[in-house]
Amino acid sequence: WEWIKMETANSIVVGATPSTANSSYWSNGSIPWLPSGCCQDCDVLESYPKMKRITEKAYESCSTIMMEPETVLIALTGATAGKVGLLKFKACANQSVVGIKPYLDINVKFLFYQLMARRKEILSDCIGSAQPHISKEYVTKINFALPPLLEQQRIVDRIEQIEPLLQQYDKLEKQLTKLENEITDKLKKSILQYAIEGKLVKQDPNDEPASVLLERIKAEKEKLIKEGKIKRDKNESYIYQGDDKNYYEKLPNNWILTTLSAAGSWKSGSTPDRHNTKFYNGKIPWIKTGELNDNLNLIKAEEYVTELALERYALPINKPGNVLVAMYGATIGKLAINDIPVTTNQACCGCSPYEGIFNKYLFYFIMANKQKLIDLGAGGAQPNISKEKIQKFYFLVPPYREQIRMVRKIELVINILE
Repeated sequence: WEWIKMETANSIVVGATPSTANSSYWSNGSIPWLPSGCCQDCDVLESYPKMKRITEKAYESCSTIMMEPETVLIALTGATAGKVGLLKFKACANQSVVGIKPYLDINVKFLFYQLMARRKEILSDCIGSAQPHISKEYVTKINFALPPLLEQQRIVDRIEQIEPLLQQYDKLEKQLTKLENEITDKLKKSILQYAIEGKLVKQDPNDEPASVLLERIKAEKEKLIKEGKIKRDKNESYIYQGDDKNYYEKLPNNWILTTLSAAGSWKSGSTPDRHNTKFYNGKIPWIKTGELNDNLNLIKAEEYVTELALERYALPINKPGNVLVAMYGATIGKLAINDIPVTTNQACCGCSPYEGIFNKYLFYFIMANKQKLIDLGAGGAQPNISKEKIQKFYFLVPPYREQIRMVRKIELVINILE
C-alpha cells in the first residue's frame, strides 16, 4: 500500500450557486443542480427530491462544473459535512459540494468507502466552529491509502457482501432500542389490563361478592342524599352486562359490571374571575389539569384560591384520597390522587370513592382504560371527556379484598420495572 495526496490521483472540483435573485436562472431549467444534503453516504440518484434544475444561462454565469457519473461527492458544511455520495448521473452542485473523480487505477467505490470510514477523522481536522466546515483545499491534501487495484476490488466486494448484514443489524438494533425505551410503559399497560380482567391475582371464593358491595353502595348513596350531603345524579345508571356480550359474558367470579357513577361522588370545579384579586393567592390549593401526571401523590398546587372564591363559585373540596381526572386539552385522561384537600378548575373532575371502592383500584382502572375514555372525547377542535361521559363509562368491580390484592400486585410489579 502507498499513502498519496488526494489531488495526485483524482480530479477535484467544487460547485457554485447561480444568483437566486435572477429568476431566468431557475425557471424551466434543464441542468441538474444538487445541494450538499444529497450526500448521505449512499448513491445519489436523479430522483433525489431536493434536486433543482438550472438554465444554460445560469450554468454559464457561475463557476459550478458539470460532474460525470461515478464521481464521489463530499459535503463541506452543515449537518452533512464530511458525508459522501456516489453520483449516478451528470449533474452540477452548489459551493458546499466537492466532486472527486478518480484517475486510472483507483476504484471509485474504494474511494467512496474510504472517505465514508474516515469522516470522523476529517471533521476533527477542521477548525472548530459552530458550523462544521471543510474546504476544497483541505480535501486535495487528504492522505489517501492506496492498495493495488485488484485488492481495492476485493475490499469493495467484501464490504458489499457484509453491508446487507450491517443494515439488518442496524435495523434490529433500532428496533431493540425502541423496545427498550417503550418496554416499561407497555408492560405497565399490560399489567393494568390483566388486573382489570381479573387475571393478575387469583379470585378468593370467600370474598364478599361485588353484587353485595354494590347494594351497600346504593344504600350509602341513598343515605347521603337524604342527609343532603350529595344530590341525586340524573346521569346515574347501573348496568350488569355490557352490549358486547363476547367481552363481558365471562366476568371473573364475584365481580360485577356497573358504571363509574357507582364508584363515588363525581364533581368538577371552575375558574374564578381572573381579574378579581380577591379570589386568588389564598390558602386553598386550586388544581389545573397540567398538574395531573398519572401520579398517585398530588401534594402541592401551582395556584391557591381564597375562601371567598370557594363560596362564590361553589368550588367542591376534594378530600385526601380522591381520584382526579383531566377532562380537556393536551393532558386529557391524566390522573392523580391528592394527599391534601384541593379544589379544581372546570377541566378537572374529582371522584370521592364510596365505601367498598379502593381509591387506588379506581385510579388504576381508569388508567388502564384511559385511551377508551379519550376516544369518547374525540371529534372536536378541543378533545374533552365530560363528567357525564366519565360517569357513564363501564366499571368492573371485584370484591373489595381482591381490589386490595390487585393494587398490591400492580405496585409490586411496577416497582420492579422501574
